[in-house]
Amino acid sequence: MNGTPPVDKFYNKKIILHVGLPKAATAFMRRSVYPWLDSTKVFYYPDFFRDETSIIIEGDFVNVDVQEFRNAFKKKTDGISQESLLLCEFGLTGNPGDPGTDYRSFRERVDYIYEAFPEASIILILRNQIDWLMSIYHNIIEVGYDIPFNEFLNFRDGVFHGKTHDDYTNLDALSFDFSQICDYYVNLFGRENVHVFFQEDLRVDPEGFIGEIQKVVDCDFEHEIRTERVSRGFSALALAITRFKNRLSGGQHHTYENGLLVKIRGLFSRAIRRLKKYDIDNRSFAFVIRNIKCRYIPAVFLRRALINISYITIWKSFIVNVFDKLIYIDWDIAGKETRKALGDHYSKVNEGLIPYFRNDETRRHYLYEK
Repeated sequence: MNGTPPVDKFYNKKIILHVGLPKAATAFMRRSVYPWLDSTKVFYYPDFFRDETSIIIEGDFVNVDVQEFRNAFKKKTDGISQESLLLCEFGLTGNPGDPGTDYRSFRERVDYIYEAFPEASIILILRNQIDWLMSIYHNIIEVGYDIPFNEFLNFRDGVFHGKTHDDYTNLDALSFDFSQICDYYVNLFGRENVHVFFQEDLRVDPEGFIGEIQKVVDCDFEHEIRTERVSRGFSALALAITRFKNRLSGGQHHTYENGLLVKIRGLFSRAIRRLKKYDIDNRSFAFVIRNIKCRYIPAVFLRRALINISYITIWKSFIVNVFDKLIYIDWDIAGKETRKALGDHYSKVNEGLIPYFRNDETRRHYLYEK
């Protein structure tokens, strides 16, 4: 399964697409892994192809001729010197909570991707459905909604019901058969070009996980990868407090913020951006001062201080970097009944993933064996 990605003859590049899932280490890979690939060999600048990827992510591909898409994409790749091109966009597979871009359009979306990039190598990271659904729920609370977990899953009287209204605040909780996603990619791109990973393996053996990713991309890293920064999300206590805050503000997605906080954040952001040239992101302060000129140390210290102070102007940053570090109280927000019902369903559904499991420990997270 591992090996050198094939060269797409139309683009004259090795195309590597990390296509999802959302809430399955995608942010970690975008922030802490892919930027450190050898930049002389792999082109990884997510915003460079933003116009093109948005066509697929936002569902506009139904109105864009695929050859027109390929020609526009190729026009940009012709100016790239690197032999490989990496895109990491979970929305290429779809966003499960977003009407119009959710998994109901999955096959049409992947068909278009295949027509646009028929020789691409595919990276897909999965996460067991129970933890994955809980993570999506955390996210909608973080952005401002107020809804109980069982209502989010449409779980009533011991039974799951289908999606009740076409918005982001509820899901058809039993509709996520990840083996069908994997199989469909394999059917189009071939088993040798589809590389399925599991977030559970990243947590257990981050070095091994990243090493396997490296084999797929076929490229060394310019710096050592720090693996301890995979987000653990809000604690249950922090989530409950956030729900209460959201309820006080109306329990809706936040579309505006306090004007004073926005101004303060803007001042901090501008200063942090200007000082960035002296700093090295994703590295400890001790590492940075050992690798820069002494006269830049005050600038780095000031930037780090401003970053930490700015946390109080953003609720999520405050929770993650202040509250949960001082008071981390957690419990199972799913509850025994809901967890058991999900486990009973997905333990059977996930038998389709058996060909993709890398070890028995991973299997345990999906088949829920006693």
